[in-house]
Amino acid sequence: MISAVLRTLALVLVTTGLTYLFTSIGLGLRMGRRLARRPQPEHEPLADPAIFVLVPCLNEQAVIGSTVRALLDQTGGDAITIVVIDDGSDDDTAAIVSSFVEDNVVLCRRTLPSARLGKGVALNDGLSLVRALVAERGLAADAVIIGVMDADGRLSEGTVSRVGEPFGDPTVGGVQLPVRIRNRHGRNLLPQMQDLEFWALSATTQTGRMGTQTVSLGGNGQFSRLSALDTVGTEPWSHSLTEDLDLAVSLATMGWKLTCIPGCHVDQQGVTTFAALFKQRTRWFQGHMSTGRRIPEIWRSDRVENASALELTTYLLVPWVFVLPWSIVGHYALYQSIRMMVGQAGAAGGSTWAQVALIVFWYATGFLPNIVLGWIYFRRDRSVGRVRALFLAHLMIPYNYLGYAAAWRAFGRIVRGRTGWAKTERIVEVPLAGSPQTGLSLVASTPGALTPSMAIDRTDERQLAEALICLHFPKVDDLQITA
Repeated sequence: MISAVLRTLALVLVTTGLTYLFTSIGLGLRMGRRLARRPQPEHEPLADPAIFVLVPCLNEQAVIGSTVRALLDQTGGDAITIVVIDDGSDDDTAAIVSSFVEDNVVLCRRTLPSARLGKGVALNDGLSLVRALVAERGLAADAVIIGVMDADGRLSEGTVSRVGEPFGDPTVGGVQLPVRIRNRHGRNLLPQMQDLEFWALSATTQTGRMGTQTVSLGGNGQFSRLSALDTVGTEPWSHSLTEDLDLAVSLATMGWKLTCIPGCHVDQQGVTTFAALFKQRTRWFQGHMSTGRRIPEIWRSDRVENASALELTTYLLVPWVFVLPWSIVGHYALYQSIRMMVGQAGAAGGSTWAQVALIVFWYATGFLPNIVLGWIYFRRDRSVGRVRALFLAHLMIPYNYLGYAAAWRAFGRIVRGRTGWAKTERIVEVPLAGSPQTGLSLVASTPGALTPSMAIDRTDERQLAEALICLHFPKVDDLQITA
């Protein structure tokens, strides 16, 4: 009886899970081809938008200077206003931001006990400052765009000059950029796995969600129309652990469209240790799972079309319907598939070719999602190479176990009513003096191990990097050399 129930449950999960996965990927690939064939946007870009970029910070001295400089160096960067929200930092974050002499760099300081109450609270405080600046400058809310970037975020070149494109459609309220992992090169596979996850899987499915105009907003590379945020309330960002996803639901229920900007992306640091990644994913899962409580609100809204409501509902149910059950039943399904394959191979008798054919068939069907994911990753980044892309995609199988554990821990925290969170630690990035932003840089996995004063003139970059390794790092693993 139990075996029959498990087989049925496994069949249902496999069928629905693969259907959802391949439908999402298929829609993404189809939309990508459609966008590639369409040279011009459907609507005229929003003319001369006023762009304000909020950068919430809590002890971000390792990265905030480079982030602000990268925004200023963007094409059109002199026309945006960068609002750095110092959420009660006790390091040199505020001093670094204050050292910028540009008029369009504004520091919004929050102090204890009002500080450190969550990212959403900090963003709402920064938005209050922006509203005051908008009123002072006499700007129309429809023509004001509010961006949100993490302290380690970097926009792809030309993004600022293209932000107004999707907002040419007056019904678009929010835009999310695809994410890349900046420190994906090197021997540490964790950042590479995160890049595959974001750039191959998430970016493709997000592109597919453009069809229902329900692209999920993220905490990095998010842009919203001020008038859309106003319809949500004076404090549009919630106290949720995933305030970005919560905002996406709020905007959708108010009838706003959520989309992407084709050809643009934001990159960020990837987490370099399993412990840090586990904490990060636990927070993401808990926020995602908690946002599921808003599904009835989605269906009650008369401003959300049925297709959009169905897509949002399915996405919010992923941890509950797919991740948690599959972390248990999936092992039973794997056991049954291996057992069946062994039995069929035995039935094939001594025919070696028949047995090989069965093994190949079992692999092709059982690992199909990984094969497809590897192909997409290679297709989106040819520099990875076919073999390496396929290898990394297969590593998603053990990588998923970290996600399973994080989902169950998040579930436990929800049951116990725990809502505290720990911010993701950054690693120091120091470009070699005189090198372009995309050139070789030294990335210390231990915060504080390198400082900007250690920048050196480039002659032979590799020799200089190796010299620094010997001088400052007893263990080679303490340093990554990225190009």
